[in-house]
Amino acid sequence: MSLLSKNTKKTILVGALSVLLLSACHDNASSDKTPYAGGTAAVRLDIGSMEMPLLDSITIDCFGADTTHLVTISAESTFDLDLLPFDSWVFKAKVYANGGLLTQEGETEVAVSAGDLMDVVIQLQALIGFIYVKIPLGLGNPLGIESGTLSIASDQLDSTYTFELDDKEATLSTQALPLGKTYFIQIHLFNALGDTIYAFSDSILINADNLFPTIILESLRGDISVSIQMQTMSPQEWQATFSTSKKRTPIAGDLLITEFFVYPKISGTSFEFVEIYNGSIDSLILDSCTLSESSSKSRTLLPAHTVIPPATFWVLGNDSVDSPDIIIDTGDLPKSARALVFHCRSEVIDSIWYNTATDSTNTNPFPMATGKTTQLPLDHWKTQDSGTSWCLGNSTFQFGENIFYGSPGKDASCP
Repeated sequence: MSLLSKNTKKTILVGALSVLLLSACHDNASSDKTPYAGGTAAVRLDIGSMEMPLLDSITIDCFGADTTHLVTISAESTFDLDLLPFDSWVFKAKVYANGGLLTQEGETEVAVSAGDLMDVVIQLQALIGFIYVKIPLGLGNPLGIESGTLSIASDQLDSTYTFELDDKEATLSTQALPLGKTYFIQIHLFNALGDTIYAFSDSILINADNLFPTIILESLRGDISVSIQMQTMSPQEWQATFSTSKKRTPIAGDLLITEFFVYPKISGTSFEFVEIYNGSIDSLILDSCTLSESSSKSRTLLPAHTVIPPATFWVLGNDSVDSPDIIIDTGDLPKSARALVFHCRSEVIDSIWYNTATDSTNTNPFPMATGKTTQLPLDHWKTQDSGTSWCLGNSTFQFGENIFYGSPGKDASCP
């Protein structure tokens, strides 16, 4: 009989973590809970999704008949190991984030024996919190923002932090903040002359229910809401003061084609899609925009009254694609060298020429494989026309009952 013919299953839930512990033993394993009374338990630790900014690492220590120390930098890692049946296994978990800060920890004790099926919960205790801010500047930083600050104050704190800027966004994270306090924050962004381009202020409570508030500004134009992403609470909305609101039609360079799927496992056009990204700081009106195989051949007309917000990924596909942002007929996307062109009002907004082999138009072939998308991380937007800037999808997603690899609707990550 197989080693895994008997199963002991344990689920460790670490606050926002889900750690799946699957254990099994040899057929001759005894029900005695002493360490050496019959074989080992094959254990699988599966860390599920965790909504937390700036995650550094998660450690899990297992103490019992022997000791095991596990470290991962991903909340989706899986561990397989053998544990001896024992009546007092202790599991300790610690979560580090934002440059090595110990943010949460907890432990629990369980008995491991053959044939068990149980859920084990590690209750994490929050130790500190911090604030993370991300502001999209638009590809190429068209407003010319050169610097920015966040000031934070409470009854015992008064500190100022400086944003880190690149050519598409400004980011900042605070140091450790004590829990149970309300903090008043002010954000300012400046141009090269020191003029204030953007200003925002409000207060926020950091406690066990809101450890890591993530402030993501959706635009630097218009009187719009600012999404505050909570770890365990529903998002709330803050109002900020922006420059003059702007909603317009796209011009060249506003939109990027960032992912496409031409090789699903299923024949025909099922599950094919194209992803676009609004790299501007404005909401873009896509009426009369088309997706085609050339700048002159029109194939698919986008629906009227379609507006894509700034700094947003949208998936364009037919009704076989789960929850597309725009339902269109992509036709049968070419499987070999071909262009994808997005144009609006007869102007080419973005285009790529993808190929699987070197040719006169592109000496850097694009990666393609069955069941995997071809994707472009935003960090590579300046070299979009080179196949070496793209990679195959490496994160799983599901359309219906089918499992594929890619990142529809979000930024890609390449090895």
